[in-house]
Amino acid sequence: MLEVMFPGLPAAAFETPGGAPVAQRLADSCRRVQAARDADDFAALHTARRIEGELLLLSGEPHAALGAFLEAVALCEVSDLSGQARLWQLAARAQAALAAPAEAQEYLGLGLRLMEEARDLTGAIDLLEDLAALHARAGEHQRELEHLEANLTLRRELGDAAGLCRTLLAVGKSRLRQQPAQVQRAQRDLKAAIKAAQEIGSVSLLAQARGWLGHAHWLLQHLDEADSLFSQSYHDLERLGDLARMAQVRLGQGRVAASRADPPSALRLGGQALDLCRQSGNRSTEVQVLLLLSEQSQAGGDLAAALEYHRAYHELSVQLHRARSEHRAQQIAARIGLQGSRQEADFYRERGSLLERRVAERAAQLEATQMEMIELLASAAECRDAPQGLHNAWVGEASACVALHLGWNESQARDLGLAARLHDIGKLAVPDAVLLKQGPLIESEWTLMRTHTTLGARLLSCSTSPLLALAAEIAQSHHERWDGLGYPAGLRGSAIPQSGRIVAVVDTFDALISQRPYKAAWTLEEAAAYLHDKAGQHFDPLVVAAVVELHRLGELPPRDERALRAVPSVS
Repeated sequence: MLEVMFPGLPAAAFETPGGAPVAQRLADSCRRVQAARDADDFAALHTARRIEGELLLLSGEPHAALGAFLEAVALCEVSDLSGQARLWQLAARAQAALAAPAEAQEYLGLGLRLMEEARDLTGAIDLLEDLAALHARAGEHQRELEHLEANLTLRRELGDAAGLCRTLLAVGKSRLRQQPAQVQRAQRDLKAAIKAAQEIGSVSLLAQARGWLGHAHWLLQHLDEADSLFSQSYHDLERLGDLARMAQVRLGQGRVAASRADPPSALRLGGQALDLCRQSGNRSTEVQVLLLLSEQSQAGGDLAAALEYHRAYHELSVQLHRARSEHRAQQIAARIGLQGSRQEADFYRERGSLLERRVAERAAQLEATQMEMIELLASAAECRDAPQGLHNAWVGEASACVALHLGWNESQARDLGLAARLHDIGKLAVPDAVLLKQGPLIESEWTLMRTHTTLGARLLSCSTSPLLALAAEIAQSHHERWDGLGYPAGLRGSAIPQSGRIVAVVDTFDALISQRPYKAAWTLEEAAAYLHDKAGQHFDPLVVAAVVELHRLGELPPRDERALRAVPSVS
């Protein structure tokens, strides 16, 4: 589990296995990414973007990391299901760091299905652990427990003794969070964890399991058993020098003394726990210790000390709450430009049922996976640039309608509708500083922005899939102009693929009637008049006529964000 799943640790504290600081390795990674792009080496670019994403995640830049992981997914070999799954897992961690648990769960669910399809049990275990951690952080302990129990089954199948011990410990802890109904079952799991830890010789896991079993006995008011287990756990942790966990165990011993109505012992143990908390920086345990000390000082008749401890408890509680609020605010700020990501979940659910119904033949499995990837990548590309939500999906559906109106058959129109969703996939490779800039772009930034057409085409041309070939054609040509003044190739008239001509009109129409940070939404009349005015210059006149006619008839797909009014015919 990456450190970003547990906020509060500074990125500067992390160093890579080679000893180089993350910032240095990130700079090196950026150079490798650019070199791979320049060389059109897609395999190298895939690896470089994945590594860059991991380093960005460690550096506290989950938004940029998400873009890197999504591009790496697009570059991943279609047959490499485990590789795709691990990239979705990394993307889920970025979403978790962006306070987007629903999206993170959807990514992890997709990754888990891919791992299961690849029969990669080790990878499936990793994903189940992430899913359990995500639900634990949300307080959804029953869901956490379900994933941990599935993990136990796989651990036993693999014969992974150390992993089995860790998972048994996690299951026991999860059950204790659902007290009181689960306490006795937690005892069973924690006893099994103790036995497993003894068999593999892990002092750390043994100490942790004993400590949590002691906590279970304290909850049941089995005070002698609790005290004995806490003492054994503390002895082992002291050997390891694990001050943070020693503080937790001393707190447990203090609670046992309090349950025995022994304030002097509770205060002595609580004082030791407080010292250990402050030495280790374990502030979450320190809050609980201060509350215990306040209560036991009051029980012992020392009201002045009780008041002082309670003040300290209150001050630290406020500090921790403020820190959580600030972290949440940072996460929300980082999600600017990602508000459309909720729509991704709808795509995953739609395609999830397809994954579950795949036939046994490998070709059909790979095709279904590829289709889901196209949906996910389309919505992911949009969420960086168009936080309003349904742009790419609507462009795809509307393009299919226009194609049918122009005489394409249903199969061709359906393929166009799906491929059109990837028209802006190249924007995954455009830096956030340019893509999300609120003000006007300078010329050098426009030059960089225009590269999204060729970058998208190169990205999609890695595959031999006819559908992705169509998507590459659209990505390359949807900014060409009928009069030859477009980019990137300056194609003119019918030399522009009809797929690109259709998407150009539909994309522009939706952009005009959508609100953006830099402009208000146009009325439908204004948008239709603009298309009509630019027909024969920017746009294919036949496509413009088809779009306007379909809208006049109410046959274009509706938008969820607004009720589209009928557009009057434009002569």
